[in-house]
Amino acid sequence: MRPTILPQCTSCLRRISSLGLQEWRGGQQVRGKKKMARAPTTVTVRLTKDVPTFGRKGTYIPISIGRMRNAFFPTRAAEYVTPAQLKDMKAKNITPERDFQFGVPDPAAVRVIEQQSQRTTKRTVEVDKLAPKRATELLSMLLPPVMDFRRRPQESAAPVSETPAAPVKKDKGFSSAAADLLAAAAAPPAIPTSTSATPIFGTVSNADVVSRIVHLLSENQEASRIVLSAEDVKFVNLSTQTAAEADKIRQLGEYKVEVTVKGGETPVERLVRVIPIETESTV
Repeated sequence: MRPTILPQCTSCLRRISSLGLQEWRGGQQVRGKKKMARAPTTVTVRLTKDVPTFGRKGTYIPISIGRMRNAFFPTRAAEYVTPAQLKDMKAKNITPERDFQFGVPDPAAVRVIEQQSQRTTKRTVEVDKLAPKRATELLSMLLPPVMDFRRRPQESAAPVSETPAAPVKKDKGFSSAAADLLAAAAAPPAIPTSTSATPIFGTVSNADVVSRIVHLLSENQEASRIVLSAEDVKFVNLSTQTAAEADKIRQLGEYKVEVTVKGGETPVERLVRVIPIETESTV
């Protein structure tokens, strides 16, 4: 190096010398690095209680140091093994080993338990039903004599009545007048046409009657246990309708209904009245 580039102070000399030493140390090979002893990551402990997937109480198992320090030792599930105990284990040829199958249920047993739980959940709750005789008595006592259902009537045009032509009076003799009187007496009586059969929007079915009865019986603790279905309710005077509509009311009026409890002998008869809804026009 030229004298003009050389360091002039001692601090510069130390800095340059230290840099050269570090470069020399960085390239130097360290012998025996692969043969250096590694610190153990597990420790042998003794279980003080049964731990699933680890082992029974009193067995020796290897466990990680962190798990022993954070989980097993604070909960007193295991205790550390002293060097004397380790020497005794080595003398007795005892190898610490973890039992992964300990405490794990058998898959077949688990399947049987699941099937039993499904059967218990599917089991229906049985209602404590009343005797048919007692149920009939409660129905006769608690049901009102008349149950009203309101429906909106259909507005239909008034039928135009055709007035028959006035018969032409003819002079009849005594014999012809008597014959007319005898024929009129022998003729069948005229069937009067009903003008009160007003159709309604919708229907009143036996299911509607059952829901009304259930609502009325719910106020009584004993009567609320009565079980009724749509088949237990039957309309009596629906002869004007077809057989397919024997369980539906389509007109205003009063209808008799029979309520029979399953197992009961005598039905309970009540009256169902279908009345029009009060609208502004009717008011």
